[in-house]
Amino acid sequence: MLTLLVVLSVAASVTAEPVPKKLTLAATNWCPFICQSPDKKGFVVDYLTELLITKNIELTVDVLPWSRAIMAARNGQYDGLLTSTPVEAPAFHFPNQATGTYQMCFFSANQRVFNYKERSSLKGMTLGVVKDYGYGEPLDSVINQPKTDEYILSVASSTPLKQLVNLAKVRRVDLFVEDSMVMGHYQLMEHEMDIHQLDCFEKIPFYTAISPNHSAPEELIALLDELLSSEQAKKLYLEKQANYTQ
Repeated sequence: MLTLLVVLSVAASVTAEPVPKKLTLAATNWCPFICQSPDKKGFVVDYLTELLITKNIELTVDVLPWSRAIMAARNGQYDGLLTSTPVEAPAFHFPNQATGTYQMCFFSANQRVFNYKERSSLKGMTLGVVKDYGYGEPLDSVINQPKTDEYILSVASSTPLKQLVNLAKVRRVDLFVEDSMVMGHYQLMEHEMDIHQLDCFEKIPFYTAISPNHSAPEELIALLDELLSSEQAKKLYLEKQANYTQ
């Protein structure tokens, strides 16, 4: 009987050993948050990869055009989206804890004075945006329901920022919107000096969203909330960000 108990105990301990898991997320090129370089994948990729390793979970991120990334994750081809907002992916499952923050600013090929005070600030202007991006309020309302004197030009490609920059240079758009860090990285990499940053909004949280077709979303949401709320996570986020911005 003692031998049997020992065997059962050993078997139970082997069974309870954590099985390596894998999380596959879709994303879009949004460097330095998410980059296409195999050597530098983006600080959010590095950050979440290191957090998940503590739970024996391997992270794989596929970079796609944004509209395609949302559709593929929604259909269950991926576990979810690495970075998203509820406006961009309303049917997805979101944790309470944000993965990080971004800050949207206006950019122009003209070195003009522009301050966004209210919606009327955009009257008569053509605003360039990326299709299916969530920019936060008040911009999401302007983009989704423009008034008769508001003009929105949406782009959708594998290089949307480059497309917006070119449209600004040829005056097809008066302004376009992008995260300040993303635009700064683009200007540094492309030696782009003809685009000027104008007014900016407050920082907005973004999240790691789980597909509505995932078989166990509650388990992943609980795991993300646990990992992202730790003191270790806060320090690690700043550390990984500094690797790309300093």
